[in-house]
Amino acid sequence: MEQELFTWTEWDGEPDCMTFYNVELLKPIGKFPKGTKFNSAVIMQGGSVVGGILQLFDRESSNKLVLMGEFKLHYIVGDAIK
Repeated sequence: MEQELFTWTEWDGEPDCMTFYNVELLKPIGKFPKGTKFNSAVIMQGGSVVGGILQLFDRESSNKLVLMGEFKLHYIVGDAIK
């Protein structure tokens, strides 16, 4: 799913909470246009199998991680592939 939202170079985590590093958006998300880069993105299942939460983080000048945006994720079924 994340591959439709952004590119990334590394990841770690558990199935219900994944962290992706060196993120670049593939499509606009909230106020952030396509191509915006972030230090990391976290996807949490959010206690539901029908959606989750996306958090985008970047580093400020003091090298501290700052939450730049938090969004609800809603899973949808796309076009049939077979």
